[in-house]
Amino acid sequence: TTAQMAEYQCACCKVPCAACESNFELEDLNDPATAASSINSRMSELTDPSKATQFYSSGSANSASFGPENVFNEMTKFMVPVCLSQSSCAAPVVNTTTAGVRSYVYSPTPNQPWKFAWDILATNAAVPQQIKDSIANDFTFMAMSVETCPYHERYCIPFPGIAFKEGSLGQCIPKVDSGIAAMIGEGFADALTGAGEQALRLLDANSGVFGELMSTMDAFCVVFFFSFVIGLVFLVLLRFLVGCVVWFSVFLVTFAFAFGG
Repeated sequence: TTAQMAEYQCACCKVPCAACESNFELEDLNDPATAASSINSRMSELTDPSKATQFYSSGSANSASFGPENVFNEMTKFMVPVCLSQSSCAAPVVNTTTAGVRSYVYSPTPNQPWKFAWDILATNAAVPQQIKDSIANDFTFMAMSVETCPYHERYCIPFPGIAFKEGSLGQCIPKVDSGIAAMIGEGFADALTGAGEQALRLLDANSGVFGELMSTMDAFCVVFFFSFVIGLVFLVLLRFLVGCVVWFSVFLVTFAFAFGG
């Protein structure tokens, strides 16, 4: 409908509206074949492990939108930290032959203002089949098995070209895979890894206070409870013994003056 089209254009900042601060400068795809081809070339760099090197190359189909620098500089935006059931930081192998491999088909979260447009394109009979096929197939990611990553599939998708190294406190720090590093150069790979480490340090610095509060919450509750009980008992005893305490203090002070001459 006209109202839905206006809502979609506003959600994607295709027209000036209150929800937008700037234009996304997205490529305008004029026909279904071009849209399907463009989507396939971009998404395959992220969903097909055999094409990971293309994402890090200068000819990447995603270079106009984002690249490796964006991923590492904003690592906490593109990646989610999880705990894996393994003792080393070796990146798990995930491909079509991996035992227990899962799949995750992307769909916008319900709070996205353009989700309704996505659902229409994916299911409406009037939408060209090439677009529906692209949505159904090109946005399917391979995820680690539940034994390796005991979370929902969306949190267990390895990012292409990412390996890990030992960090502090048993953490595994993302780094550029050695094969990718050989292709793009060790200097560039080290710069990307350093940017990722800086992003993680900023996250730790910002969440450190809340993390410490949560880790000591049990001790905080115990101290709060006993402080309340002891304070209440003290007030009750003071109510009945305040006279004795006052007179004892007076006699003690008088005795001290008398004894001291």
